[in-house]
Amino acid sequence: MDVEEIVLITLIIGASAALLLNRKRRWWVRPWIEQRETNSQGNSNLLHNELAVLDKENYKNFIRMDEDTFNDLLKLIENDIQKQDTKFRNAISAKDRLSVTLRYLATGESYKSLSFSFRMGQSTIAGIIPEVCIAIYNNLKNQYLKPFPFRNMTWQQRIFNYRLSRARRVVENAFGILTNRFRVLLNIISLDPSKAQTLTLACIVLHNFLRTRSPNGYDVKEQNIDRRFTFKYTLSRQAGNRSTASALDNRNEFVQYVNGIGAVEWQNDLA
Repeated sequence: MDVEEIVLITLIIGASAALLLNRKRRWWVRPWIEQRETNSQGNSNLLHNELAVLDKENYKNFIRMDEDTFNDLLKLIENDIQKQDTKFRNAISAKDRLSVTLRYLATGESYKSLSFSFRMGQSTIAGIIPEVCIAIYNNLKNQYLKPFPFRNMTWQQRIFNYRLSRARRVVENAFGILTNRFRVLLNIISLDPSKAQTLTLACIVLHNFLRTRSPNGYDVKEQNIDRRFTFKYTLSRQAGNRSTASALDNRNEFVQYVNGIGAVEWQNDLA
């Protein structure tokens, strides 16, 4: 290859690079996605501006909670999921981020389907949903109760562990309720394991949150308890993660309750 050929090839490569750099992007935001803000279109508008006013029953069916509960949940996580506007476009609001996430958990719709119905980019939704699930879990996880470590327990702590294990016997029923409310759990979750775990944890804490807000929304009778059961066979040893002060206070409050006014006559025989 002579010098003239090398120069010619260099010029061609340089011209091609210049064309690629100077080529204008076809859209910064696709026109039909812009309609979400400019003309108030999409499922978020349907949910908050139409169903919330005209059909509260289907509002609740759409995201599995009523408007007041939605607003309370939004207040809890808003600071964690809100993004800043830029010079080029406005950020998707925290309300819309939570709405699309709850719809996904309620139905298990694909990101592509949600993209069209909520008028958001598919890749945008793929980033929003795991982020909102993390925020939900982090803000609601203190509702969990952990058993005491098995070593050096007091009698009162043994009683608490037994009562906690007895309560966990309803987990199978709870999972049935969970999947009925959050139907994403009935489908194959096409996410990497860490994101699928976050999604599942978000469903669990949302279940607890909604249970406290609407106790009559669940009607599951307690199953018959096998009185030969003891906590040692269902409670696993806990990892070394430290519980929050709030969680420890909650557990101590329950210890006092199950050993006081909440005691049952047969617990001392089984603990």
